[in-house]
Amino acid sequence: MLPWLAHGHISPFLELGKKLSHRDFHIYFCSTPINLKPLRDTILAQDCVPSIQLVDLHLPSDEFPQLPPHYHTTKDLPPHLMSTLKSAFNSAKSSFFDILGSLKPDLVIFDYLQPWASVAASELNINAVNKERFWECMERSSNIVLIKTSRVTEGKYVDYLSELVKRKVVTVGPLLQEPANKDGDGEKVMEFHGGEDVTIHEALPQGFLQRIGDRGLVVEGWAPQAEILGHPSIGGFVSHCGWSSTLEAILFGVPILAMPMHLDQPLNAKLVVEIGVGMEVDRGSGGFRREKLARVIQQVMVEEKGKEAKRNAQELGMRMREKQKEEMDDVVEKLKQLIEHNFSVG
Repeated sequence: MLPWLAHGHISPFLELGKKLSHRDFHIYFCSTPINLKPLRDTILAQDCVPSIQLVDLHLPSDEFPQLPPHYHTTKDLPPHLMSTLKSAFNSAKSSFFDILGSLKPDLVIFDYLQPWASVAASELNINAVNKERFWECMERSSNIVLIKTSRVTEGKYVDYLSELVKRKVVTVGPLLQEPANKDGDGEKVMEFHGGEDVTIHEALPQGFLQRIGDRGLVVEGWAPQAEILGHPSIGGFVSHCGWSSTLEAILFGVPILAMPMHLDQPLNAKLVVEIGVGMEVDRGSGGFRREKLARVIQQVMVEEKGKEAKRNAQELGMRMREKQKEEMDDVVEKLKQLIEHNFSVG
């Protein structure tokens, strides 16, 4: 398994790896040492997953001296080095090829930001399965594309996409690690989340943190979002509508106040409105206005429209949970068929 070098990609890949390992797959989980360190220290040890083996992928530091090993991750990476990190990762194809040649896996599950992984796999006659939905990766995958979604929310779109790309598109569910603690006093609060690539001080008005005082909690840096959304006091989620955030909110039955910025986020926000689990904050030519955000917060937290969105989110979240085992069983069946086919023609 080879995810992109960001927590938001590594985490669902790891959850998929755990689910597959519990179904008799042996998993080689490949990433840079800086990304694998916390997995070695905590996650795998706590979950006792002996059939997941962590494999270091070393980026070519000599070619990119401005990118020392502690920057071989998106976490705390200065924004001006993001393109350098992508270039360094793309230059790691030969190292990944050597890893594949040594481990000889039956198949490779790769992320959408490194279609070169399938090229390395095909050179060694190894099946490559893409865990995403972008066209280039779909064309290079071995007849199967895994998508982090659920048929509960996107069944008709998944079927249509399968027809378009002439590949079997298989849903893997939300791939979320359940939070350990859901205790709370029941008082409803709102969570705000603006994505991974902006700092608190850049995003908020000058003096905001001082004015807010102890009326709210502001977490700087990474926060355990699933644990927060799973808390019973959360009454709504102001979100940029990144896909993982959207799925997490629905899974925990939390209505979404959508403030999309770019990439797939506007489409995700439209889906949120379409399936009735949230509302989109209107964005005019001058950007988002506080008055419009305040109005949507009022609707979600107090008015009947917000209560209906919460009921819809809770119902869909429950159905997604019920569907998870069936979806993962389908994933396992399709992957085993792919491996068996490769053996029969090899």
